[in-house]
Amino acid sequence: MKAIVLAAGKGNRLKPYTDTIPKPLLSLHNTDSVYDTLLTDILTKLPSYIDEVYIIVKHLENNIIEYVEKHKEYFLKQNQCIKSIVCISQTGEKGTMAALLTVKHIIKPDERFLVLNGDDIHSKEELEVFNSYKRSFGIHKKIMPGYKSVQVDSGGKVFELRTQTEDEKVQGCYIATGVYLIDGGIFDFPPVVLMDGEIGLPQTLMKHVDVYAVHAVKEKRWVSVNTVEDLEGLWKSY
Repeated sequence: MKAIVLAAGKGNRLKPYTDTIPKPLLSLHNTDSVYDTLLTDILTKLPSYIDEVYIIVKHLENNIIEYVEKHKEYFLKQNQCIKSIVCISQTGEKGTMAALLTVKHIIKPDERFLVLNGDDIHSKEELEVFNSYKRSFGIHKKIMPGYKSVQVDSGGKVFELRTQTEDEKVQGCYIATGVYLIDGGIFDFPPVVLMDGEIGLPQTLMKHVDVYAVHAVKEKRWVSVNTVEDLEGLWKSY
């Protein structure tokens, strides 16, 4: 199965670090080790059902391409289920769905594939669970007021993304982790354009959830690295 790693974003909330370093190549433990990067953590934790990896790049893309090519042998040795790693430049619009459209030509209509961000932290064991369902959608309960609240029905299916209530802003709610195991059928639907002009994958999924069901997978060990505070807090925890 293919994994599509989204690594094209500018990481504006991580400036000034991302002015010269693409977000996926930021240090995980704040060391000088060449392998101490968020992207290395992703590539070495991909689940056993993944054997092909496609990394979508754009911002400072040459840095990522050179890094992957230089250390590809190391990644393949660390995760021996993977047989190939390829970087592809994002074309067209911005956004997660736009990034996915970049690789539409290599996905068959009924082919299942994993999508995840190249700058978050996951547990390999939890990523394994995504393959237990035909289609799946990662969620995590956390206090993150600026994010949509993910609604899950009694059968475990995700059915809506909505604005958080005041209680959820304080108590926390389920938010999307950016991990999706879906299939080529997603390309049959018109992409949803967000207010900022980006094309969103989770929004496209929810728009068509009545005919394209996705099962929620709770990632208890997911760590989001979105801001300078997230990154520097991560360094302090190690």
